[in-house]
Amino acid sequence: MEDRELLKFYKEGKRNFSHHRLYNRNIELHNICDRVIWTDNAPPNFSNENLAEIILTHSNLYHANLSGTNFSGATLIDVDLSYVNLSGANLVDTDLRDTNLYHANLSGANLSGADLTNTCLDGAIFKNVIIDEKTKIHKKYYLISQILNEEVVVVNLSGIDLIGANLDGANLTKADLSNAKLHEDRVNNASNIYQNKILITRLKKAILTEANLENANLGRADLRGANLTGANLRGADLTEADLRKADLTGANLMGSNLTRCRIRDANFSKVDFRNTDLTNTKTKLTGAKLKGAYYNDETKFPEGFNPKFAQMIHEDDIKTKKYHNSEWIELLTKKKVKTVKSPPPREGQQEFKEELKETYGYRCLISGCHIEQIIEASHIIPYSKIESHDVANGLLLRVDLHRLFDAHLIAIHPTTREVLISEQIAKDYQDIRGIKIASCLTGEDATKQQDALRYHCEQCNWIDKQLLE
Repeated sequence: MEDRELLKFYKEGKRNFSHHRLYNRNIELHNICDRVIWTDNAPPNFSNENLAEIILTHSNLYHANLSGTNFSGATLIDVDLSYVNLSGANLVDTDLRDTNLYHANLSGANLSGADLTNTCLDGAIFKNVIIDEKTKIHKKYYLISQILNEEVVVVNLSGIDLIGANLDGANLTKADLSNAKLHEDRVNNASNIYQNKILITRLKKAILTEANLENANLGRADLRGANLTGANLRGADLTEADLRKADLTGANLMGSNLTRCRIRDANFSKVDFRNTDLTNTKTKLTGAKLKGAYYNDETKFPEGFNPKFAQMIHEDDIKTKKYHNSEWIELLTKKKVKTVKSPPPREGQQEFKEELKETYGYRCLISGCHIEQIIEASHIIPYSKIESHDVANGLLLRVDLHRLFDAHLIAIHPTTREVLISEQIAKDYQDIRGIKIASCLTGEDATKQQDALRYHCEQCNWIDKQLLE
């Protein structure tokens, strides 16, 4: 059906136009016979038209111009809207279930209350799209709209599925995209229209400064003009990615895959290319800025390429340049030092710590510190005396407080549970004096711990034993 014909019937009150292939009939002048020929292959044009509550179920509007069109309350179930221009369109409360919006331009469209269940939105432009709490949309596309519209600063995208997303110009500064899914060779959507097609993520002119893209799959990704300064691309797959005019100053590409990658006019100054195979870039490294990029003996270059002529730096040269006296540093680092092996942990010590964590939470009971690496499981009565990992005889303490507790320079009153400190350490640990330690034990365990704390206090020769009564 021709678009003008549909508009005529719509204005006459008709609303149901299901199962139609819509087109725009154009007049063309045939150059050979100078005859006027009608064509019906042009995409339909409904720009700025009012089509509220229209029913177009199972219709085909491929590549249509629908910019500014009013589709509020319309039924567009299972419609082919791929490559359409819906910029600024009114899609409030529109039913778009199972619809194909592949590479559609939705910039500025109002999707408030719209139902996009099972809708294909891969490659769609979401810039300035309006989405509210009533909009039904897959969380992947909702996240994309948030990224583009900067409603929130999206930092953690590790492992997130962003395959086919159009993130051109997105601000992803310092975002964690490690192991993110950004490439797929086969696409299986509901209509199977794009079966066996390659789906890529568009990041043209995106801001990825200091972003973490470690081990990310960026095969065939469009990164033209992107800002990747200081980004971590270690181990990333950039097979056939387009990096033309991208700025990667100071980025880490150690061990990344740049096979058939387009790099003309890309800035690789000060990039880490150690352990990287650079033999198969699209232009064999020509046309890219490589000054100051560094490499090692494991870096592979195209045949005949001389990294010194490109002003690249070998890692050994960096090591010698960054110290005032590199020979002295080299002597120290090469000197073999005999280390004393730490005694193996006591049997059951780890289980003891885990049980204390379950009882008190992972924090120092005195300071409240939550830093895992410096929290230790402490025995109130030394393990050597009772050889027991009873939870009633344990405390979680910061490493320095653990040492002071074992040295009997701090103690915990058995009944008030207040922290007591020796005058020897009062100058440096005055702030913990009098802190009350929470009791999470009950019944017999609580009584046993009280006895253990009393025993510990009795070993502290600076405590007035009458205070324990």
